[in-house]
Amino acid sequence: IDGLKIVQDERLYRFTSDSVLLSRFAKAKKRDKIADFCAGSGIVAFHFYALNKKLADGLEFTLFEMQKELADLSVKTALYNGFENFTVENCKLQEMAEKYREQFSLVLCNPPYERAGSGFDNDEYHKAICRKELTLTLQEIAKATSFALKFGGRICMLHRADRLPEVCYHLKEVNIEVKKIQFVGGRCATKPYLVMVEGVKGGKPGCEILETIVNSRESVRKKRNMVSFVATPRGNLKDITLRALETLKEADVIFCEDTRHTIKLLNAYEIKKPLYACHKFNETEAAEKIIAASRRGENVVVVSDAGTPVVSDPGTIVCKILRENGEPYTLLPGACAFVAALVLSALPAGRFAFIGFLPDKNSEKKAVLEKYKDSDLTLAFHSAPQDVDKDIKAMYEVFGDRNACAVREITKLHEEAVNFTLKGGLSGEKRGEYVLVVEGAKEGESPLNALSEVEHIKHYMAAGLDKKEALKRAAKDRGVTKSELYPFAIDL
Repeated sequence: IDGLKIVQDERLYRFTSDSVLLSRFAKAKKRDKIADFCAGSGIVAFHFYALNKKLADGLEFTLFEMQKELADLSVKTALYNGFENFTVENCKLQEMAEKYREQFSLVLCNPPYERAGSGFDNDEYHKAICRKELTLTLQEIAKATSFALKFGGRICMLHRADRLPEVCYHLKEVNIEVKKIQFVGGRCATKPYLVMVEGVKGGKPGCEILETIVNSRESVRKKRNMVSFVATPRGNLKDITLRALETLKEADVIFCEDTRHTIKLLNAYEIKKPLYACHKFNETEAAEKIIAASRRGENVVVVSDAGTPVVSDPGTIVCKILRENGEPYTLLPGACAFVAALVLSALPAGRFAFIGFLPDKNSEKKAVLEKYKDSDLTLAFHSAPQDVDKDIKAMYEVFGDRNACAVREITKLHEEAVNFTLKGGLSGEKRGEYVLVVEGAKEGESPLNALSEVEHIKHYMAAGLDKKEALKRAAKDRGVTKSELYPFAIDL
């Protein structure tokens, strides 16, 4: 990964895919002090480091390996790559120095799987002790873990699936609560042969079973990381899908519009993940980081502050760059303000158009509205509280009078949908972001209806009609009686 190399010696014990699985299963936190038990040539720790390079400056690694030849390979790898945050200890775990008591926040462990006297014989002792519990038992690993971990520290361990009860028992014996379990199978719908567990020292009871991994060449070829855009609640934190929660929990990194906002959602569901900004001022830079993380094999999630990313929120540029670079992405649908507002407005929803926020300048605002003034589609707009009155005034000047609905505080305690007319405007103090839903133009509606009543009558008079005939034509255009328009013509 990223040009990093690991030094191996085929005459000694060679690592297999289980080491890679473990390094992907474990999740790093800022300033983690990490111990790698039964380190061998260091593949788990070095691969874990490569996957978490974004946190590399704050991570410290200590590798414990009893065989000097394997420990020396770890030293060579650290020197070759210029790693200064790796220490290698050539010792038995049972003889760990007192200085390591409660020093680590994370233990990685890919131990011998077989009990002594079971499985295949191996005449080469240096390979046999990597496979079998000849010099180190599961119970001794649990005791060493409890000795080395700080309170609240985690252990991530890989073992044979049929030994899961022993793993849980021995960890529980030393006050380590198993919090996550993930099985590994060789093919779909077959019995798992490996299991990965995460335990927390002093953790509360309660365990999450993750989706089983299929570890085969075919599945590796078929499976490709995909960036996930995830819709999040607009107000009520319960408005989130099970799939969205699962994706957030499995994410390696989350890119969000405002980290201060997203952390509230994550805390509500006890999710702790690295957060990085992706807002309208840094989308190009964020997209490059997203692609790099995805190509490192990380699960990347993109969210906005609330609702669906990209829809009146950051993300459009990210999607464009992902597509241009052939990087796959998907959307986990969920909360969307204008869809909720459309339902709450009680206006026709069979055909509609979402316009989003209007420009700030009045001339540009009207230019956008002009494009839709003859459309019979129901129109939905986003509007900030300070812009609501100006937006409605511009709509009336372009569309004429129409029925509309102002929806705000969607899914929140003070949710409301207020119907009004563009001519009458929306009364009251404006609070919170609004969705303004406006009915479409009536079939055959005259574009002159966008004029005020006085201007409408004057238009026909300027065309050569007398006041009486101009009044008649204007009333017909508007679908009202002449008497209703008469007051506007008195002074003409």
